[in-house]
Amino acid sequence: IAVLAFFADVHSIRSYLDGTWREYKDGQIDIISAAVVTNTALELLRRSHDESVSHGTELPHSRAQRVPAGGC
Repeated sequence: IAVLAFFADVHSIRSYLDGTWREYKDGQIDIISAAVVTNTALELLRRSHDESVSHGTELPHSRAQRVPAGGC
């Protein structure tokens, strides 16, 4: 169940970020705001993932696990 909740969170955050970058595209927010929101969301997902792994819940391997926390 934890894995399903994690992926539900991933889906929700992805949708939110899509809206954030659409707002940037439409000139409603600046690029710094969109980038900060994106970085914060990715950090929250990393923490959630790391917490799940530390409690013994293995999530499937993905590209996100190979990207360093500081970016590319």
